[in-house]
Amino acid sequence: MSRTQHAALWHASGSLAGAVIVGVVVLGTGLVASRPDLACLAVPLLVWAAWSWQGRPRGEAQTECVIETAHRVTGESPCLTAALRVSSDELAEFVHARTLVGGTHRRNAVLDGRSEAPLSAVVPARHSGPCEVLALRYRLVSADGAFITDPTPQQEAERIIRPQIVPLPQLLLPQRLHGLTGTHGSTRPGDGGSFRDIALFAPGDRLRRIDWKATARLARRPGDLYVRRSFATSDATAVIVMDTGDELGEVVAEWTRGRVDKTGLTSMDAAREAAAAIAVAYTQSGDQVALQNLALGSRQVRRGSGDRHRERLLATIAATRPHGVGMTHRRAPLVAAGALVFVLSTFFDGEAATLAAMWSAVGHRVLAVDTLPPGNRAGLTPEQATAHTIVMMEREDRLRDMEAAGVRIVRWADAAGLPSRNAQFSALARERAR
Repeated sequence: MSRTQHAALWHASGSLAGAVIVGVVVLGTGLVASRPDLACLAVPLLVWAAWSWQGRPRGEAQTECVIETAHRVTGESPCLTAALRVSSDELAEFVHARTLVGGTHRRNAVLDGRSEAPLSAVVPARHSGPCEVLALRYRLVSADGAFITDPTPQQEAERIIRPQIVPLPQLLLPQRLHGLTGTHGSTRPGDGGSFRDIALFAPGDRLRRIDWKATARLARRPGDLYVRRSFATSDATAVIVMDTGDELGEVVAEWTRGRVDKTGLTSMDAAREAAAAIAVAYTQSGDQVALQNLALGSRQVRRGSGDRHRERLLATIAATRPHGVGMTHRRAPLVAAGALVFVLSTFFDGEAATLAAMWSAVGHRVLAVDTLPPGNRAGLTPEQATAHTIVMMEREDRLRDMEAAGVRIVRWADAAGLPSRNAQFSALARERAR
């Protein structure tokens, strides 16, 4: 809910000035033409103007605007609702509101100004992330429209919709685990993992790890004790790197128009869904997760684990929005040693691909998640179709260069003729196991 208060000065409207001008002209014409009947037509206009000026509102008009937003699911169609209430002083007869509903539909509304004026709007929830529900500007109008106030500054109400949580079929692990405890088996000796070997008791070994059967079988001298050693368990560190430079939808013809109601699934929808799925999967297994956004000045989340950290990650992911400007980093974002790096991008810009190849070269296991949805080329002109073909060829060259640098690629939005997302994750998990 957003609540704002405004104060505005009253001034004469065009109707009052028009009544005075028309009345003076008609009166003058009647006197010059010696037409008393014509001059009498000006009397009501001038009397109304004088009466309105005598009772004009003085001082500032005080208003309060309250916008409440909600996200609900009606049947199978999620939607956003906004309820608007405008309260004003007793001098306002009605409120003239100009609204932009859902960022696309413009509406004019006239509300009763002598009581709380209600107004509601319903917007289909087509995308995740920050969704604009209602943008509003309004002015107060006195009786008969003689006096008005200046329009208030535009007030926007938006609702942040969290992406759907998609379970990952298997968790990918980095090449080496560096954590001291966790749920994944490591290659160093310790407690909690699978069997490693049988060895003589040494200082530091716990008494509960003595294997009496092995001692009875292998002891050669009195006092020899044998312990059962195991591998230690460890946690993984995953870093989610989001490229929010652009937002491209399924309909290629809408890439330059920005009509969110006609784009279909967008790359930012896929990026938020992929980032949320990775964050939930790894935090639930006890691993540490960090979030980096390639857009300068955006919010970053340091690595951590636990339920509260997962909620922090999901809130940050849901609030991400496209910045529309490609960024070139003088320094690569900091990544913990031995981390598994997920780079989420459409890879139309070479910045994300360069960073992914660099992280792979320094020893990280890097997974590039392609968030570009399958394109629909309907409605393109021949020139636009040619330009789209060239851009897609450059993107494919960039993806091949990343694969040659050791970066593995997963296409998040399933497309015809390509393996499913679950099959790609399963194949990458088997690749590390070998």
